[in-house]
Amino acid sequence: MDASTDSTAGKDLPSVSAACLLIKREVYDSVGGLDEGFLIGDFEDSDLCLKVKQRGLRIICVSKLNLTHLERQSFTGIGANGFRERVSRYNAWRHQRRWSDYIETLARVAEVAK
Repeated sequence: MDASTDSTAGKDLPSVSAACLLIKREVYDSVGGLDEGFLIGDFEDSDLCLKVKQRGLRIICVSKLNLTHLERQSFTGIGANGFRERVSRYNAWRHQRRWSDYIETLARVAEVAK
């Protein structure tokens, strides 16, 4: 994630996965980093990206690179599927409560830009 104006570096997006993320330390610190209120690892990367985006900075995905992220592999040691589902639902609720209005604004802006 970077405030760079070089549009050839990749595609400008509202959010990316933190599975392979580069961010300037001063940007990370200025937005408060990852929110530890999210449980176990679900939605905190989206939350981070939206905080950066809200500051007027760009989120860039470098499309010439490929990464395979084995989603939720670390979840196997935290309990039964029902517990993992409740954790994910809680994080989704928390994220939606914080960002739903802003996400709707981003969607409207993107639609107008088409």
